[in-house]
Amino acid sequence: MKNSGIEWMGNIPDDTKVARLKYFVDIINGFAFQSDKFSDYGEINIVRISDIKQNYDFSKCVKYENFEGQENYMIKKDDILMAMSGGTYGKTLHLKNDIIEKNAINQRVCIIRGEQNIFNKYLFQTSAFFDYLSWRFMGAAQPNISAIDIGNFPIVLFEKSKAYIVANYLDGKCGKIDELIANQQGQIEKLKEYKQSVITEAVTKGLDKSTPLKDSGIEWIGEINNKHSVWKLKHLLSSPMMYGANESGEIYSENSVRYIRITDITTDNLLKDTEENLYLSIEKAKPYLLKDKEILFARSGGTVGKSFIYKYEYGPSAFAGYLIKAECDKERLLPEYLFYYTQSSLYELWKNMIFIQATIQNIGANKYSNMEIIIADIERQQQIVDYLDEKCGKIDRLIAIKQEKIEKLQEYKKSLIYEYVTGKKEVA
Repeated sequence: MKNSGIEWMGNIPDDTKVARLKYFVDIINGFAFQSDKFSDYGEINIVRISDIKQNYDFSKCVKYENFEGQENYMIKKDDILMAMSGGTYGKTLHLKNDIIEKNAINQRVCIIRGEQNIFNKYLFQTSAFFDYLSWRFMGAAQPNISAIDIGNFPIVLFEKSKAYIVANYLDGKCGKIDELIANQQGQIEKLKEYKQSVITEAVTKGLDKSTPLKDSGIEWIGEINNKHSVWKLKHLLSSPMMYGANESGEIYSENSVRYIRITDITTDNLLKDTEENLYLSIEKAKPYLLKDKEILFARSGGTVGKSFIYKYEYGPSAFAGYLIKAECDKERLLPEYLFYYTQSSLYELWKNMIFIQATIQNIGANKYSNMEIIIADIERQQQIVDYLDEKCGKIDRLIAIKQEKIEKLQEYKKSLIYEYVTGKKEVA
């Protein structure tokens, strides 16, 4: 072994060299297609940054009217597509299967084309590559990868035959790891479905299975506990629902509070806490400061319909304009009960009905206010909340264990790839 001269790469085999990726691949930047020429009946599909997923679905592409002159941006079998900006920058998709003709990339995606892409795809899955990008973007407000950035990535240069041996070996090993990850993810999805069914059962039928049911009077809700009733949310609040602040967030300062945006709410209805947190001055935030256990609803975007229950432990916080606040009348509706209700299948059904009626996925304060809620008296609500806290807590702990297994498998996969693409380990 010898010193590679690159800190993250460390030692490499004596019979190998370090080279820049640009000498072995072509990097093709995407094209800024005119949005006014997108059409349902266009000639070509436009691959966007949101389309770079593990299981690529061409049916979700937007279509572009004119194919003529776009040949340079067309994707081919064995190309690697890379997201060039945004939260998924650096994410790749290897087109190893036959693909539909006439698919082009837009300006936020690039094509990496080379005869050894079966090996190159693993270079972009190493933590070293993402560390390299992080170093390149240090201090940048918005990361944007360029062809120069990709091309200057240092790699261990293998002979072609050896590169294929390593790639085939990693295909087998990583395939088995991916199967284990998929198995854990499948179990997590089943646990989430079970959790939702537990919540739905509790809010519709209550905890006493011997209590008779009655017709709710609403077709899509169906039968409910005889001691429960259906009310519109607006009649269970202490004040009308309220939109958040229409302000730009700022970096932290001594006289500022956390500024919760729609993107800060996770798909698991939790609050992100990262270096990307934004803040508002106390003066701007004052009308939008949250009280303990107020509920926030996302009104648009990829998280539309998601709910979040604010707690004092998050610290003083205000909320942004794409969120809507609901303050429960606690003598009629417990905030924790409302939050659990938004995790039920009935809430999912209600959201889907709203989306069908709308041209875009957007749920405003008026629609939320008129949402039907199944409620019991406060004492029974508290019993349901206590039951769900215990039951869902156990399910969440099982999910967390499986998520931890996934993270360990992903780390193992990264380390395995790193060892072989840098030549530290050889295929026996």
